[in-house]
Amino acid sequence: MKVAELGFEELLKTLLPTLDGIVVPQKLNGGVFYTLVTSEEKLKNATLEPYFGVNCANILKGFLSGEKRRVAAVVRPCEARAVIELVKLNQISRDAVVLICVDCEGTYDTLELAAKGGFENQRVACKICERRLAEFGDIAYVRLGVEKPFFVTLTPKGEEVLSAAGVPLKERGVSRAPQSLEEVQKAKEEIKRQLAEVNSVEKLLDVLRECILCKNCRDVCPICYCKECFFEKPVGAPMGDALLNIAELRGGIRLPANLLLFHLVRMYHVSVSCVGCGACESACPKDLPLTMLFPVGTESVRELFDYVPGRDETEPIPLLTYEEDELEPR
Repeated sequence: MKVAELGFEELLKTLLPTLDGIVVPQKLNGGVFYTLVTSEEKLKNATLEPYFGVNCANILKGFLSGEKRRVAAVVRPCEARAVIELVKLNQISRDAVVLICVDCEGTYDTLELAAKGGFENQRVACKICERRLAEFGDIAYVRLGVEKPFFVTLTPKGEEVLSAAGVPLKERGVSRAPQSLEEVQKAKEEIKRQLAEVNSVEKLLDVLRECILCKNCRDVCPICYCKECFFEKPVGAPMGDALLNIAELRGGIRLPANLLLFHLVRMYHVSVSCVGCGACESACPKDLPLTMLFPVGTESVRELFDYVPGRDETEPIPLLTYEEDELEPR
């Protein structure tokens, strides 16, 4: 593997002149936000604070679909995998983005919790995440299980980008101390236990009873990319006379309408490509346990196809391919 022994900010400054910009988390105005940086001076606020605001893939799919320019993006493993899934779904041009993936020790919903630290304060999605190492994308920033952080190339594109910027590369084996996933596995088992109790429509409705159908979960999900959502159309979001007609047929209808249908359709849409980032749960104003329903609840679908979203750029998405024997016993 090719290794670059530069500091985090130093490498970004070296890469910037060869790119159209770098999308990187920055500490600004008391918060942490993804920023599209085109000036070296602006890189001074770059941070790897363990705070989760939005999945970067959700940002990139907005302006990197078919663009001829190239930007680098500093992302966590779940974000890198989401970008790769969106590339497969033709929502992001792979040529347009260089993924710099950073080892992730887990993130927090607020900077106050990040300052406290501790596994117990981490986001639920992070507590059950088994893929925290920077093994996805073009360039990895290795910092867990090593004495001193360094960069390593993961793809020919990563090597080409670093070489073009004049970054010195050394051929070197990469080894690190194994991750301890004991806490992660315990947390995941507890989530699975809770999910097993949701074994009827009535119990699912009980879990979702506080939902106000704000659709925040849809809007922040990197895998939800439909240009025209069914639930913004008259059939999916009936109003006026249509709503009255349904109420007359049923004798009454809960408002907002189609709450359960919304979540079931979302589960179907993201079931194979969900990367478990937990953005949906973090964005929910009612603190619904969406990590239990989406990453964990749809895990059986991915296991059925032996598919890990974002694992391999060349691996086709199961629902977009046809194989006669794909559901035969393995």
